Amino acid sequence: MTEDLSDRLQKYLEMTKSAEEFSEFYKISKTGFEEAQAGNGWGPEEIQEELIELKHIPLEDAQRVADISKTKLFPRFYGLLGKPSRDDVYIIGEMLCWFPYWIVNGYHMCFYFRGTTYNIPVNEDVVAVHVGGKIRDVHMQGQQLNGPTLISKVRRRNGVDELESTPRHIVLSGDVTELVYYFKEGSLYLDMYGRRNEAFNDLMLSSPRMSKIIRLSDLKVKGLKCDVSRSAESKTGIVKKLRERIVRPPTAFQSILENRFEITKLQKVFLPVYVFHYQYKDRIKEIRINGVTGEVMKR
Repeated sequence: MTEDLSDRLQKYLEMTKSAEEFSEFYKISKTGFEEAQAGNGWGPEEIQEELIELKHIPLEDAQRVADISKTKLFPRFYGLLGKPSRDDVYIIGEMLCWFPYWIVNGYHMCFYFRGTTYNIPVNEDVVAVHVGGKIRDVHMQGQQLNGPTLISKVRRRNGVDELESTPRHIVLSGDVTELVYYFKEGSLYLDMYGRRNEAFNDLMLSSPRMSKIIRLSDLKVKGLKCDVSRSAESKTGIVKKLRERIVRPPTAFQSILENRFEITKLQKVFLPVYVFHYQYKDRIKEIRINGVTGEVMKR
C-alpha cells in the first residue's frame, strides 16, 4: 500500500470522529459511480508503461542445449527411416526473438454512503428510548410494544409484577447513514495475447536479472539476428482485465465519496528466446531455448 493511500485512509478514519466533518464529506460526495471516478486506471491510455528487458544467457550456452536435443526433432518416419545421428542434423539458422509479456498491479478503493436500518437490542426492562432527539419505539418479537401487549406479558412471580423475559429492540431507520469502505488489490501476469501465464509469473518470482530500456532498439544484439514481436493486446486492454478483476461497484448507495482505481505498476517485459532451425535430409525443424533459463521450450 502506497504512502499516499495510507494517508487518505487515515483522513477518512479521522473524519468519523466528527459529525460536522462527516456531514461536510457527505455534501461533496458524488451521486454516481462514474461521476466519482479518480485515479489513472480509468484512463489507461495516459499511463506510460515501463519497458523491461530480461537478461539472456550467451548464444553459445543456448547452442549447446539445442545441439543436445536436435536429433529428437526428427523421429523415425513411419518406421522407414532410422533415428538420425547428430552429424546428420545440421543448423541452418539462428536468431534471438523477444516476446512481450505484461505485468499490471493496482487497487480499487471506494468510500460511499448508504442508508440502512439498525435493529438494536435493549434490556428487557426498557419501555422507551430517546436517541438523537427522538423517541424510539421499543419492539418485542417483531411487534411494537404497546399497552395491551405490555400488560399481557406481565406475570405474577412471588407476589412481584415482572415483565416476561422477551428479546426487545429498537429500530433505527430513515436517518441512519453509513460510510462504507471497499478495498481490493490485484496483479496480473499476462502474455502478449492478454492471457494469464503462470509460467511467466513463476519466472518473475525467481528474480531473474533484468533492466529497464528506453526503446525497442535497445533489444538489438550485435552480430545476431534479432526479432521483436508486437503485443497483440494493448495496454488499455491489459488494464481493463485488471479492472474486471478487482473493481466492484456498490450494489446500493446514496452517494460516492471516492471511487479510485489506481494502477501502481504497468510493465511490458520482453522475454528472450533463442530460435534455431535444423535440417535433416529435406526436413526442417525448429527448436526454441528460453533465453533466461536455458531450457528447451514446448511448442
